[in-house]
Amino acid sequence: MGNGMRLISLEVESTLRDKGLWPQSWVGWAALYVLALDLLLFAVQWLTRRASPATSASLTGWVIFLSVLAIVLLAIGGVRWLRSRLLWRLRNRLIVTYVFIGVIPVFLLVVISLITLDLLAGQFASFVVTSDITTHLRSMEAANRAIAHHLATQISEGGKLDAEILGRARPRRPEWARRQVCAWYRNQPQPYCSGPEGVAGFDSPPFITGDFRDLVNDRDKLYLRTATVLMAEPGSLSLSLRVILSEPFDQEFVEKVAGDLGRIAVYGTESPNAASSAKPARQNASQQSSQHTSQRSLIFDDGGLREETFFAGKIPPASNALDHEITLRIPVPMVDWATGKPERVGALAEVETRPSVLYAKGVEYILFSILIVFAIIVVLALIVGTKLTRTITSAVDQLYEATKHINRADFSHRIAVQSSDQLATLANSFNSMTTSIEKLVQ
Repeated sequence: MGNGMRLISLEVESTLRDKGLWPQSWVGWAALYVLALDLLLFAVQWLTRRASPATSASLTGWVIFLSVLAIVLLAIGGVRWLRSRLLWRLRNRLIVTYVFIGVIPVFLLVVISLITLDLLAGQFASFVVTSDITTHLRSMEAANRAIAHHLATQISEGGKLDAEILGRARPRRPEWARRQVCAWYRNQPQPYCSGPEGVAGFDSPPFITGDFRDLVNDRDKLYLRTATVLMAEPGSLSLSLRVILSEPFDQEFVEKVAGDLGRIAVYGTESPNAASSAKPARQNASQQSSQHTSQRSLIFDDGGLREETFFAGKIPPASNALDHEITLRIPVPMVDWATGKPERVGALAEVETRPSVLYAKGVEYILFSILIVFAIIVVLALIVGTKLTRTITSAVDQLYEATKHINRADFSHRIAVQSSDQLATLANSFNSMTTSIEKLVQ
């Protein structure tokens, strides 16, 4: 009986060894032992679940631990077995080597390029918003300087500064319908202003002693303001003429900046009146967009919770499956109009857009062309690598088949030589060896 069981076990072991399933390392044996112990404890837990619930519950942790350990060990053993099976042939080894040397670096390069493009998309969106604001401020500064010099010329010719002269100096272009310009001559306390009806004037703070251009916070409202100061004479410190141009930084202005870029929401300080006036606009917009059905809020770097003042534009539709949404929060620095102190995070602009909007069609075609060139290079490299691999592996296969003939005492077999490289020299040497052995046997 014992000998029969031993013969059966040896036969099973021999069969498993022939199929490559017999454990050859400690990892395989450890996986089998852990799996057997896990199954044993699971069986005990299942049998004692009614008779002794406490014992069954105490074994749950061990069963889970042994199951995870068995899975890890089996995975390691499976990877080793698969590697030994796949890499037994020289051709597979060469292909794997080529993949690690050639294909993986190209893949990583493509991934890095996509990540870089995604990061650049956010930076480009920030650049678009800030550059539009800067360009608009520069345009206002140039117009304000022209008005100041025009008023100075009128005053020097014997005229006087009043609202009528300021109104004639004000351009009649459409963009000036929202702008308000105020001028102070010498040390007069009250300015002369010209602008939209019903818009109150603003003060000239003490820090305005020279040219100024920035986004300001005046009584919890945002404005784009530029100032031009003309001295009475060169080198004099007495102020002669101050001209300040102001335009509200509101939803209408941001609508122009947004354009086709996407949705731009501005978070910042707002007075109760501004909040009540912005609420109906938010409610109307919430009926148009299901994604923004309620007033949103963000936490600033200073820890304060700021409500959404207004937003403009809408998120463009996706052009393809990879055209995902990009959300970028841009701190908007500004100046306190009362004190002149800069506020690093006075407001926050949240831009929601897509890469297809940021990158023009020309850029898309360039990137697509580069991708095609990369794909062609990889395909050509694979073809060349496959051909070189085939020349090497075919020579090795011929040598392997020749050794089988030698093992059967067939010394008349010769390897066909079709090249002139080192493998051909090895084949000629093998043929010469078999010829010598055949002569010795004869």
